[in-house]
Amino acid sequence: MLSFVLDHIIQNSYHSISNRREFFLASSKRKEHIINNIATIPFIVRTILLIDNREDIYKLIKLSIVRHIVMNKNTVDLWLLALISGDERAQNCAAHYFCFVSRMTLETLYCSDAVQWSSSDITRFEYTRSELYD
Repeated sequence: MLSFVLDHIIQNSYHSISNRREFFLASSKRKEHIINNIATIPFIVRTILLIDNREDIYKLIKLSIVRHIVMNKNTVDLWLLALISGDERAQNCAAHYFCFVSRMTLETLYCSDAVQWSSSDITRFEYTRSELYD
């Protein structure tokens, strides 16, 4: 449900750059509040990565809320070190996480490649990514 709400708000904001700016100014705090609250759920990303059924993982990763929490710095914690130093399955999950994050672009984060991104959109995405990497 949260993914639907985020997708709907984001899709309706891309009709023009001026609408996008108004959208980000007006709703950025609300959106970030939702994402931050979900991202602070202990082990949420680790739990998603450890799901046995790959189809289920891919269905979850397609949800915008999941893509956003994966890019949130609050989701990275000691669980990632535990996966890296774990057994082969855990290491594969950590590798999958790193591949997913490193391949994330504005288009994949917002599921839209038909949008002409403004410089502030690009700057915001780069800042989010650098926060995650640092």
